[in-house]
Amino acid sequence: GAVNRPPTPPTRFFCYFFYCFFKLLKKKRGSGGFIPQGFAFDFVPELCFTDHSTHGWIKRSVVNMKEQSYQSAYDQAVRWLAQRAYGERELAYRLERSGVPADMRGQVLDRCRELGYLNDQTFANSRARVRLRRGYGPALVRAELHHLGIDDETVEAALEATHEEMDPLLHARQVLEKRFGPVGEEWGSLDVRERRRRYDFLARRGFDADVIHEVLFGTS
Repeated sequence: GAVNRPPTPPTRFFCYFFYCFFKLLKKKRGSGGFIPQGFAFDFVPELCFTDHSTHGWIKRSVVNMKEQSYQSAYDQAVRWLAQRAYGERELAYRLERSGVPADMRGQVLDRCRELGYLNDQTFANSRARVRLRRGYGPALVRAELHHLGIDDETVEAALEATHEEMDPLLHARQVLEKRFGPVGEEWGSLDVRERRRRYDFLARRGFDADVIHEVLFGTS
């Protein structure tokens, strides 16, 4: 009998393009598109998914392409995570920008989560610690983590963990002294304008109002 051989590269491309084209037509038809309702699509699965012909090779090639796309997306996610920590929402956004489909993004995120590469709490703790050490206050850190898609409970747990390592009042005082110099006996003699400058500086840095008030008016 005739020997079934895999099609040549041009034939492979044409058959795969033909299959995707008719899948698109079928979707258009289902969504009320311009394709007539009487147009026949039933022959397409038979054409593309017959295992005992060269078209069975096309089906296996499509599956292999999907597996390779998943592996490529997973490898890219691991490379990003090796460079720095990511939250789930931020990593999903980068994968989306790279053209990874939604279902595949979910598979990649699940795999990274299972292997311990992706954890929102670990990410939030690390991010909060770094930002506080750079002189930012809790309010600014909280807003940044929310912007990155971290939920309220995780954010508050991260800030609570950093409070155990760094006293907010002492932290604000250190940030203020780094900007305006050491606080001495002349601190109580500062006029309203100078205290307003310091208040605005700490507020922009994300420190709470009660902490700022204690630093400015509770110290003499």
